[in-house]
Amino acid sequence: MSNFALRLPDSLFERARILAERDNCSLNQLFAVAIAEKIATIDAEAFFAERTARAAAQPGGLMRALNVAWKHNAKTAPIVGDEMPVRGVHTVQEERASYVVKKVPAKSLSKRKG
Repeated sequence: MSNFALRLPDSLFERARILAERDNCSLNQLFAVAIAEKIATIDAEAFFAERTARAAAQPGGLMRALNVAWKHNAKTAPIVGDEMPVRGVHTVQEERASYVVKKVPAKSLSKRKG
């Protein structure tokens, strides 16, 4: 366990004190949890950025990943509030169709490289 002296503006300290009291925890615990949450958020952003870059590096990789996720969840009912809107111009099937990865013929790939 380590110690660290932290200087805070009075207004921020007072707000933290009120939150700690309301959550029935110590200021130390409140600060430790807040720092842990921030670290988790930064780590998650880095994780998803790395995964996105890896998928985007492959031809059609990002769209292929979206198609896999879409097909995997196609038969699963959405969480309440995440449903497709009833009104609108397109259907769910039209929305799915917009995510289809179109394969490029090998001949056109070789022309692009040269």
